[in-house]
Amino acid sequence: MKGTIQVKVGKPNKKTGLATVKATVQLGAKKVTLKAAGKGSVQIAADGPTEVELVGKGAEECVVVLGADGLGGSYGAYAIDGARNFFASKDKAELAAANAVLGRWLGGVSVIADAGSFTVTIAKKGKVKVSGTLANGKKATGNAVFLVGEEWACVPVALPKANVSFALWLPLDGGEVVVSGLGDDVVAGRGGALKAGAEFRIDADEFAAVTGIDALPYLPDGVSVEQSGSKWVVAGGAKAGKVVYQRGTQEIDESKLGENPSGLKLTYKAKDGSFKGSFKVYAEVKGKLKATTVSVSGIVLDGVGYGTATVKGNGNVPVTIE
Repeated sequence: MKGTIQVKVGKPNKKTGLATVKATVQLGAKKVTLKAAGKGSVQIAADGPTEVELVGKGAEECVVVLGADGLGGSYGAYAIDGARNFFASKDKAELAAANAVLGRWLGGVSVIADAGSFTVTIAKKGKVKVSGTLANGKKATGNAVFLVGEEWACVPVALPKANVSFALWLPLDGGEVVVSGLGDDVVAGRGGALKAGAEFRIDADEFAAVTGIDALPYLPDGVSVEQSGSKWVVAGGAKAGKVVYQRGTQEIDESKLGENPSGLKLTYKAKDGSFKGSFKVYAEVKGKLKATTVSVSGIVLDGVGYGTATVKGNGNVPVTIE
């Protein structure tokens, strides 16, 4: 498991030259506060890296190496590899350099993972807001900071109430965004335009296996969508006509149920490439036939939409629009 660490260094005392050093470590829902060993203050070297030993009330130990462009060290079995918040600096040259990096990433970066989907909105002065939908359908929000290193900028995200912690690594050379802490199958980056003739797809077998709901035909698989301004129009309204299904040994024509799925609607945001929406499918839930709402959210990267379809309280499954 990976987490985030924030280290705060106070102003050096004019007489002693000592500065207070404190740190907050966030590992999922676990939050640990540490301070410099001894009396909490250390001598910060003016011409090179400074190694600081930090301890917590529960005897947690951490070693950080403070440098001009970032920090390193270790927290137990975890390695520390971080960047610096230059926006807290009063040095005009440092602020100018940080703002130059920040300018390339202003706006939203989206993340799709098994844990859920998240939009990381980067604003001026290095302020970052995070909003997401977890795998269980619950919403999660938080704040973060934009950090700058020699080769990477970094946004450490900690959502302790949701037991989610990850970091966005933003390359200064314009390469791909890297995400650590959310597993292997993670899609992240800026949004792009939808390719012409794209189709919405969701695997019915996986939907049934993950949600425990065997949705009656038809889940939207291969349904054409067209972009129209901020809206995406589903070709033909995703109509499936009458719903005929087998209940026990009796085949029932449930034409009164109407179209299935019903009302597949998607809203697209050009500024970050994100999309969200919902549709309804008729399904057997606890022995009763009912219309079940499925929420959809995701991002378009390189002309392909990646996202998740979520049934509240029943997990989520991948969806694609390509």
